[in-house]
Amino acid sequence: MSMITKLSKWLLSKTPRRKQVVLSRNNIYIFPSAMGLAFLLLLLLMLLTAINYQNSLIYLVTFFLGTLFFISIWMCFLNLSGLKVEQAETGRCFATDPLLYYCRLSKKGGLPLGLKIGLDKAHAETFVYTSDELLDIPVEAPSEKRGRHKLASLYLESRFPFGLILAWTWLKIDLEAYVYPQPLKGIPETSASGAGDHQKQTSLLGDLTDLKNYQAGDATNRILWKKYAANGNLIVRHHERSSYNPDWVDWDNYPSASLETRLSYLCFDVCRLSDAHRAFGLSIPGIRIAPDYGELHKRKCLDALALFQAAKS
Repeated sequence: MSMITKLSKWLLSKTPRRKQVVLSRNNIYIFPSAMGLAFLLLLLLMLLTAINYQNSLIYLVTFFLGTLFFISIWMCFLNLSGLKVEQAETGRCFATDPLLYYCRLSKKGGLPLGLKIGLDKAHAETFVYTSDELLDIPVEAPSEKRGRHKLASLYLESRFPFGLILAWTWLKIDLEAYVYPQPLKGIPETSASGAGDHQKQTSLLGDLTDLKNYQAGDATNRILWKKYAANGNLIVRHHERSSYNPDWVDWDNYPSASLETRLSYLCFDVCRLSDAHRAFGLSIPGIRIAPDYGELHKRKCLDALALFQAAKS
C-alpha cells in the first residue's frame, strides 16, 4: 500500500460514518498518475532541450502541453466534485455467496466519466452507464457469515479526461447487507403443521377473509378489480377458510440440530414453501410471523433468520 493511500485511509478513519456523502474539496484527493509523472518528465526534457537550443517552436509545444496538464487537474476534480453517494437498497444473499452492497450515485449536470468504484483500488471496476444523473451499482465483497453487515469503506477514482491525473476518495458510508443462512434440506423430527398446531390455525381463521394489498406471487384470480377501478389500488383476498391450511416453519422441528444447522434447515423450508406459492408462518424463539405468502413475506422471514442471535435460543 502506497504512502498516499495510507494517508487517505488514515484521514478516512477520522471521519464519522454517514448515510450519504457529497464529494467536494474536503474529501477528494488528487495526484499525478504514473502516466502523468512520465508526462511531466517528458515536459522537463522538452524544456531543457528548448533552453539548450533556444528553439521557439519547442517552447511553444512545451508550454502548450504544460497548460493541458494543469487544465486536466481542474477537469478531473470537477468530474467528481458534487457527486452524491448513498445506499440504493439493502443487499441480500445466502452464506458462501458473494456479498453485494448497492450504492446510488447522483449528480446534477451528469454523472462523472471514467469512474471506478470498489472495496479498494485493486478491486475497483469501471462502470458504464446511460443515465445522466442517477446510477445504482452493486459493489461486490467477499462472503461473510450470517447476519447484518456494513461496508467498511468505499473507494472511488477517476482519471478523466486524459489519464494524467488521478482523483480518488475513500468514503465511510452506511451501506448494509443481510447474509442469510445457507439453505440445507433437513428431515423434521416433529411436524409443526400437524395436530399440535391445529389450534394455531383455528385462531387465524377469523382473519382469513380480510383484504390485503397485492404482492408479487399472489394469484390474479383473487384480485378485486372493482376496487382497483375505484381507487387504483390492487387488493386481493386471502385464501378461503375451506382451503386455507398454512404450513409452519417451526424452530422445534429440528430440536437436535445445532444453532446454525437448524437455521439452515429453516431457511431451506422457507425457500421451498415460498417457491411453491404456499402460505406458511415462521416461529422461532422471540419471533412469530403470521402465515402469508409472496416475496415480501419470504424476505421478512429470511431477514428474521439472518438476524437471529444465539442468545435467544
